[in-house]
Amino acid sequence: MFAKHIFIHLGFKLINIFKLIFFVTVSITLSLNSFSKPVSREDILATNLLSSKIVSSIRGQEIELPENTTPGAHTHPCPVIGYILEGTVIYQIKGGVAKTLNAGDSFYEPENTIISRFESQDKPVKFIAYYLMQDDNKPLVKMVN
Repeated sequence: MFAKHIFIHLGFKLINIFKLIFFVTVSITLSLNSFSKPVSREDILATNLLSSKIVSSIRGQEIELPENTTPGAHTHPCPVIGYILEGTVIYQIKGGVAKTLNAGDSFYEPENTIISRFESQDKPVKFIAYYLMQDDNKPLVKMVN
């Protein structure tokens, strides 16, 4: 009777050990699979900076334009790299072709270049602008007549 009791007790312990080994093995396998997924990279902007100045700092801003907004022609004292988060804008550098930028599109504005159009359409626009600064004391936007 005593031997039977020990065998049953050991049997339950072995079953629990096998359950634990199975659980640990499955957990490790799932963890390794989640780490083994490759990192995905997609170019969204590649441009040459039209400036020979050294960038001393970068300022990033999230900017919102209400629907049907026409801010007017403007320049920036430094190169600007932007990314449209939401909405659609008509973007045009003076003398260039107007482009429609949608959510997920990037844009580049060279320093001291007139941006003749940056107009929201029938929905608000949210975008991020990164200003590649050389002088932190200059205003970021200068309106042009």
